[in-house]
This record gives sequence, C-alpha cells and structure tokens, in this order.
Amino acid sequence: MKKVKIIALLFVLIAVLTSCSENPSEPEVLTGTITGRIIDRASNNHLAGSQVTTTPMTVSKVTDASGNYVIEGIDPGQYTVRAAKDGYSDNTVVVNVTANQTVTADILLTRLTPSLSVTPEYLDFGTTTTSLPLTVQNSTSVGTLTWAASVDQEWLELSISSGSITTNIQQIAARIDRTDLTPGNYYGNISFTSNEGSKDIGIVMSVVNPNAPQLTINLQHLDFDSVTSSRELMITNTGTGSLNWSSADDQNWISVYPPSGIVNSGSSSTILISVDRAGQSEGLLNGTVAINSNGGNVSVSVVMSVVAGGSLPAPSLQSPTEITNTSVSLAWTRVVSEQFGFYRVYYASQAGVTESDNLFIEIQSASSNNCIVTSLLPGTQYYFKVYVYNNQGTSTPSNEVTATTTTPLGN
Repeated sequence: MKKVKIIALLFVLIAVLTSCSENPSEPEVLTGTITGRIIDRASNNHLAGSQVTTTPMTVSKVTDASGNYVIEGIDPGQYTVRAAKDGYSDNTVVVNVTANQTVTADILLTRLTPSLSVTPEYLDFGTTTTSLPLTVQNSTSVGTLTWAASVDQEWLELSISSGSITTNIQQIAARIDRTDLTPGNYYGNISFTSNEGSKDIGIVMSVVNPNAPQLTINLQHLDFDSVTSSRELMITNTGTGSLNWSSADDQNWISVYPPSGIVNSGSSSTILISVDRAGQSEGLLNGTVAINSNGGNVSVSVVMSVVAGGSLPAPSLQSPTEITNTSVSLAWTRVVSEQFGFYRVYYASQAGVTESDNLFIEIQSASSNNCIVTSLLPGTQYYFKVYVYNNQGTSTPSNEVTATTTTPLGN
C-alpha cells in the first residue's frame, strides 16, 4: 500500500513539473512595422540623417548611415510617411500597415537647387526719379546662384551687373539719365540670367512735356495666366493741362473700368482691366487694349490662358521607373498656380484609371511631384494616373502610364 502511494505521488510530481516547463501562450501580435530607405533621386545615394515622420503620428525616426529607418509597434491602418532633409524637397508615400507584417516605404528626395528671384517685377521712374533699387536673391538658399544682368537702353545702367549669392541677398541700383532726351515716354528692359533661371524686369521712364498733356502708363504687357481675372493699370499725366483719355479693346473677353477719364497734370488714375474665360476655347488668347488721349496713344498687350472647365493645367506623368516586385516610382511635371490645392495618385489593375479607383496618396505641396507606390502585388500589371486639384476641388487628370511589377526569383 505504501508503495502504491509513493508511485501516485511520483505521477503527481511529474505532472506538476511538466506543466511548469510548458511556455505560457504568447499574446497575439496586433501591430505592424514600417521600414524603408531614403534615397537621393538623382544620384541614388542613401541619405543618412533624414527625418522620417508619419501621419497619423507615431514616432519620429532619423535614418542611419545607410539611409535606413524602422518604425515598429504601429497600429494597423493607412499612414502617410514623410521624409525631410536639409537641402531637399520633402516627399511622402502612403502605406497600409497590417498586424504582424512589415511594409516597405522607400522615399526619393529631390535635392534643392539655387533659384533666381528678382524684385520688384517692374520699375517706374516717373518724371523725376533717377535711381531705384532691385533685390536679387537665391530663393531656395541652397547652393550658389551665379547671375548676370544687361540693359537694352543707353539711358539705363546698373550699379552691379553680376554676382554670386548663397543664402544672402544682393541689392543693386538701376539708374537712368534723362539728359538730352526729348519729352515723352521711354521703355526699357533689364534681363537677368543665372545658372538656375532667368527673369526680365520692365522699365518705364518719362520726360515731362512742359507744353501739353502727356499720356504715360506703367505696364505695356498684362499676363493673366490661367487663374487671374483682373489687373490694375496706372495712367499718369506727365505733361501739363488735362489729359482726356478713352480705351478700346479688340476682344469680347476683355473689359476696362472705367472706360475713359480725365487726369490732371502730375496726377495718376488707376483703371481695372478684366478678362472673362467663360465660353472661350482652351489655350492661350491674345488681345490689345488701346489707350487714346489728347496727350498721345499707347497699346497694352493682354495674354490670357484658358484651361478646360476652369481647372488647372494637366500634369504630365512620366514613364514609371525603379520597378520592383512590390513598388513603382512615379514623377510628373509640377503645376504652378495660386489656385493649387493638392495632387492625388490613383492606380488600378485595368486601363482607364478614375478617381473611383485605388487612392495611393494625397500630396499638399505643388513642388512634391513624385512618389513611390508601394504594397503592390508581384508580377502584376498596374495603371497609374495623377490628378491635380484646384483650391475649389476641381480636378484635372494626367495622362495614364502603366508598369508591371517584377516576379521574385523562384516563383
């Protein structure tokens, strides 16, 4: 009997030890991971020290010496991953995070280059001013901007005609000489060229007519691009007596208010020239506003851009590059407009992509004109299209491009 009890105790002890040696059930993993690499678009160099953030917010990461980053413990859902680095334009991609999975979000950054900026856009010397300032600037504050300027009139000169700028600005003076000039209006141009852009600055100058009214305007050309609907024009009497003027346009889409008026000696009057795009064919339209007076006649050229439906110009989507088994790199032309709202990138597995198909990313910056579409299926043909939206939500689609993801080795 005693022997039986001992055996029973041994069985109980073995059972206890066995149960203690078993691992407790581990909790189910409910989060995912985003990993990727930040790359220079032009050189393909890996960018260390890049700042990586997400929306919705998780944690901020800085890429290592190989341009890599890892963000762990992320709740499942859709995230916009943004990369930023000094000297580069920010860029984003959108990824879908799945529990217990790792998604790759490689991001290409475009290096900023110098950019020429000259202000103001024109100089009006009136009848007495002989010197006015111009500011030349590298608007991106990146790299070195090398610039040069030239004039097209003998009575016009510059205090400085060339220079180099990094993060600073450069002030120059435009000077005129009225000596031996007869009464009248004189127009000139300052042409700026640089290693990154060019710009023309219009010049207007008058010599007073002491014997009669004299018509002077501050601008000879008005550009209404694709969104601007009205611009101001200043009429000045640079002579004596009263200037009686009237306007006439040669296009039904141009209007002038007021259409006529009287300007006393030494005074100015501002008129509003407006354009109406309704019912006009898409494209670039040209017209003229003639200002006639008892002190001379002048013509103002008017240029208006019309885009179908009042929407922004369509971006041009380039052929996909850097195609892998799960991602495709896209880039398109920038849409520059005061009415810019955002870009959206759509894709589908069949031709004829619309806004009802898969939305990959929404980009709020007009200068961020590229992305890497991720989380694609291997060996699959996809179609892509970029839509640009104005600030009223009206969209314009790009052309459509296609790419087939690669098939991993062994499949």
